[in-house]
Order: sequence, then C-alpha cells, then structure tokens
Amino acid sequence: NREREWKTAGYHCKVDMAASYVASTDAEKELLILCSKDLASYDHGSLVELLKTPDSDLRVDATDENGMTALLHAAYKNNKEASQLLIERGADVNSNLQSDGYTALMFATIAGHPGMVELFLQAGARTSAVNNVGKTAAQLGAFVGQHKCVRVINNFFSMTDLEYYTIPQGLEKTPKLSPSLAPPLHRLITTTNVHPVKVIQYLRAHPALLECWGEVVRVLGLLCERMMGEEREGFSLKMHYLSFVIQQCCRSEGAAEELLKRLLTLQEDGAVTEQDKFLRQCLREFPHVHSALLKQMVATLAKIPPGGEPTTLSIIHSAVLGQKSDEEKSSCSTCGEFRATLKKCSKCKQAFYCSVECQTLAWNVGNHRKLCKRWAKKLEQKQEQTGSKEQATATDDKGSHA
Repeated sequence: NREREWKTAGYHCKVDMAASYVASTDAEKELLILCSKDLASYDHGSLVELLKTPDSDLRVDATDENGMTALLHAAYKNNKEASQLLIERGADVNSNLQSDGYTALMFATIAGHPGMVELFLQAGARTSAVNNVGKTAAQLGAFVGQHKCVRVINNFFSMTDLEYYTIPQGLEKTPKLSPSLAPPLHRLITTTNVHPVKVIQYLRAHPALLECWGEVVRVLGLLCERMMGEEREGFSLKMHYLSFVIQQCCRSEGAAEELLKRLLTLQEDGAVTEQDKFLRQCLREFPHVHSALLKQMVATLAKIPPGGEPTTLSIIHSAVLGQKSDEEKSSCSTCGEFRATLKKCSKCKQAFYCSVECQTLAWNVGNHRKLCKRWAKKLEQKQEQTGSKEQATATDDKGSHA
C-alpha cells in the first residue's frame, strides 16, 4: 500500500509540474509550432530569431498540452539543426514531462535517427531514464527494431570521461594514462566491430597502445568496474574483452601474430572453433561472475559446442552492442567488418573480404589457402551434379512430348 501511495504521489507531482510548464506566452506557443513541423516546411531562420526572445518571455522547455517540449518535437522530426539550437539555448535534454514519460533520446531512438541519438548523448542524455512503463531508450529501440540506434546508445562513451584518467588525481604524481594515448584508445573503446581480428588489426596500426599496454589495461580495468557500478553490464564486458585481447597480444614477442594465426584457422566445414575457444576463455575470466548478462550468455553457450551456431562472437556482439540489422549481416570473413559490397573468393566462392589486407591475412596467416582448394573442388562437383540433374530432366521432358 505504501509503495502504491508513493507511486500515486509521484504521478500527481509530475502532473502538477507538467501543468506549470505549459506554454503561456505567444513566443512559447510559436516555438512549439516551429519545432513540430516536418523538415520540408521547417523555417530555421525563424527559429533563430525567435530564440533571441528574452528568457522572461520564452521558456525553452515550455510544453504543449501533451507535455511535449520543443526539443521533443524536434527529436521526433529528426530536426538536428533545431535540436542543436535548443540545446545551446539550455533546453533540458532529459525532460520527461511528456504524457508517456518519453525523453528526447527515446523519441530519436524509436524514430530511427542515429545521428540525433548521438547528439543527445553528447548533450548529457541519460541512457538509464525510463518511461511510464519502465523501458529505457535502448529497450524501446530494440523492441521496434532500431538496432543501429541501440548500438549507438550501448556503445556511447565520451572523450571527456576518458580524459579524466590523463590528469593526476589526488596524490598522484603522474596520470594513469598518457594524454597521447587517449585519442587512439577512445576510438578503440567506441568501436562497433568487436571481432578479435579487427581489434588486433587496430592495435597493430596504433603500436603505442601495445607499447604502453600496462597503462591501457589498467584504465580498461577501471572502466570495467565503473561501468558495472553504473549498471552498464554490456559496456563493462566490452572493457574486459578489449583488455583480454591486448593482454594476449603482449604475453610475449610475436604473441599477436600467433593469436592471429589461431583466430584465422578454420575447420574443414568453415567452423570458427579456435576463435570460439578463445572468446569463451575471455568470458571465463570476466571478474563479475554474478553478472546477470554473463549468466545469460553462459546458459546459451552451454548448449552450443565450440564452432557451433550461433558463434560465441555473435553472442558477445549482441550482448555488448545489440543485434545486427539484416543489412549488416554480410561481413568480412577475416575481420567481421560490414561492407555494402564485399569481394568474393573467385575460386571457392565461400569467403568474402573487405580489403586486400584481410584477403592476404586469410591466405598467408590463416589456412584459407589449404581449405580453398578443397572447397573449390566440392563446389565443382556440386555444379556437375546439378548440371547432370538438369540435363536428365530436360531429356525426360523431350521424351514425354514425343
């Protein structure tokens, strides 16, 4: 009963607050009208002029009768120009006075606008905010199939948060992370391709991260703890995963090359058994053993042998970044990178590559050179069998007509 009383009191408090924000001046009403227009009829110049109105006559967070602020309207209409102006004027990016408790981040997500989602996150939108039925923006986006927007939310981490570790704190004489490492590490942290081969390719392209791997691993460990405390289990797991890959690359001289060879070794049927074993070891070393996300993943993987479907990588990807959209399911056989057009192996027709580098890795480091001949032979036999069947069918048809 007490919990019901608290909820009722909170509801009435929100209603009273929403009533106090309803647009009352002509300028406020005009602001709502301008920002609710479609992009085709939107007049940016008029908004710029209107926002010069003194604060006493124009509350930027004034609402309509449904609790919609100008920023909420702009978010739903995918109006980035208007949203940017309103945020600069001081609009509350976390306003949830809308009748169903939706925020600007929620509207941008369910409407499928990744650029707007990024804008609101950079402006301080809370990813943990929930609507009246207890759903976050990421949960709403996943429900309606806006996987790209969900990935932006799950993968968000501001440069400012990382730069904190480049400044000595308290009694520290030196920072935990050298300032020069922050930009390349931030790009690694926010990558949307968590394929271990892609991570190693990135590390090889930015050798400073490997040369100072102790600093990098320490910061990733701190972020792993922090994200778990903020209930971002997927992002916490991602920090552990990146740290694990880096440590495996730095175990000894030539360890990165050995790891690449292991990851690119496929079975006769194309199964990624060695990659699966590597990734499962990473999950076993995740320090937060009581994580609900980890338990869910372990329960799924317990039913699948290494190399089976779905792969461990696809399960990790879903946990860390969210589901892939249908158009993103065609990816490079070597590094997992999505490309609209991929180069198919001309001999076996089984492997697809996003670059010459990935094709070279598969042939010279992995075992595609050996498998390609076998797969090409099987393909040729299959084509011959298909051709024989078609010829036999055509002969039968001629006989029946005769």
